[in-house]
Amino acid sequence: MTSIIKINNLKKSYENSTITALNNLNLEIEDGDFVSIIGPSGCGKSTLLNMIGALDIPDSGSVTVDGKLVSESKKLNKFRAEKIGFIFQLHNLLPNISVIENIEIPLYGQNIKKEDMRKKSLKLLEEVQLSNKADILPTKLSGGERQRVAICRSLVNNPKIILADEPTGALDSKNSKLVMDLLKKLHKEKNVTLIVVTHDLDIAKEANRTIKMLDGKVIN
Repeated sequence: MTSIIKINNLKKSYENSTITALNNLNLEIEDGDFVSIIGPSGCGKSTLLNMIGALDIPDSGSVTVDGKLVSESKKLNKFRAEKIGFIFQLHNLLPNISVIENIEIPLYGQNIKKEDMRKKSLKLLEEVQLSNKADILPTKLSGGERQRVAICRSLVNNPKIILADEPTGALDSKNSKLVMDLLKKLHKEKNVTLIVVTHDLDIAKEANRTIKMLDGKVIN
């Protein structure tokens, strides 16, 4: 298999270099893999995801995604829209627009007709058994349902990589299992590269590979 993500000597610090988030980190992740990332709070897990997803800029080092250096991408929004799907602990759904309109957000600016955007979004809602919730507001959903909508939003642009930062952190055990079963199913069926940051060791064990971090470095 080929590597879809290559990270070389990555450094990132905050607060005028007083806080080191990533310290000469090196990592490769294969195309289509399911990887969990674990480690204590503050070890750099979320910062690493932000670097892969081009949400933050490293101090030095390089991130290559699908054969392209992220630092050389002139249109980061386009890069994210084409390559990356994001899922966060807090679903980040907009409360004043409908469920389906939330899912459609990554498709704006991609020359896709409105009816095609809705068709793609409805198909995903059917896959997560929420097609009957398409036109209601996210505030009417349970926490587990909101996270399933967030998963649909992350998949609507057919990304090659899904970055999930504590996707079950705000859910009870029943909904955590439902969300993880859904992510594993989608990973298998769509062959996306799935990277999950988690504190839950049971969830971490479900991945094909577990990466341990400490003090801004990979330690295994």
